Amino acid sequence: MPAETTPGPRSLRALREQKRPVRRPASVEEIPLDQVPMVETTPLDATAPREATGEVAPEVVRRDGGVAVLGLGFGSFSVGWVGPVPIAEPADAEPRAAGSTLPGQIAIDAWHFRGGDPWVRAEWLAMVQGEGGPEVIWAHGWYGWRSGQTRVERRIRTPVRAAAGGMAYVFRARCPSCALGQRDVLQVVLPGPGFSQAPIGIEPIALSTASGGSVIRAVSRQAVARLRALAPELPAGKDLVLGVEVTRAIGEAQSTVLVRVREAPPDRAF
Repeated sequence: MPAETTPGPRSLRALREQKRPVRRPASVEEIPLDQVPMVETTPLDATAPREATGEVAPEVVRRDGGVAVLGLGFGSFSVGWVGPVPIAEPADAEPRAAGSTLPGQIAIDAWHFRGGDPWVRAEWLAMVQGEGGPEVIWAHGWYGWRSGQTRVERRIRTPVRAAAGGMAYVFRARCPSCALGQRDVLQVVLPGPGFSQAPIGIEPIALSTASGGSVIRAVSRQAVARLRALAPELPAGKDLVLGVEVTRAIGEAQSTVLVRVREAPPDRAF
């Protein structure tokens, strides 16, 4: 039977570091809620209509091999349950042969409408440069297979507040006729989730005097590289952790948005 051994100081230190990986210090930015741009919105229909009646979205088109969003630049879109994918086609892209799909196109055909609904949900999100700074275009509509058109149900274009050097962008959406938890929401535009190729996504944090909320996103170095198209000063070659939190202490007149970014621990790199 082997003799019992006592771990030395180096072994004990290594075990402690394994249990509690070194946490990199986080940069913290505070944004008073009254400094966040605000926009009024309307509720969205939860079910597909028998006949969509909104204006036709000229930027969403049926191309040979799929559906594409043209001319918006940096963003992502989805159609039905497919996506999100990056908006990658320039407005003057040439049509491709039938059956081919470019980056920035979603291959969709009549099979996606097998349930009998003539329309499926379409959503697209893009960052653009406005006269006063960055703006977001966020639209929802209904794509129809027979017509090849997308009818807009709701389109938002609003300035956004950049945070964490361009890692995130925030705006406030108020909807008096929406459900209770959706009437006042902080919308956070942030890098796409996980291994998604979509460069950006959007996450809501409900605003309330009684509670706060947060969004935490692991951001791979590949996602950071894509986002450098908007913010070239972002660090290259690093996996990061992004957190956005809304807090309001008792007695405070308004909520505060806290944005934290730190380097991912070595054992959590992705």
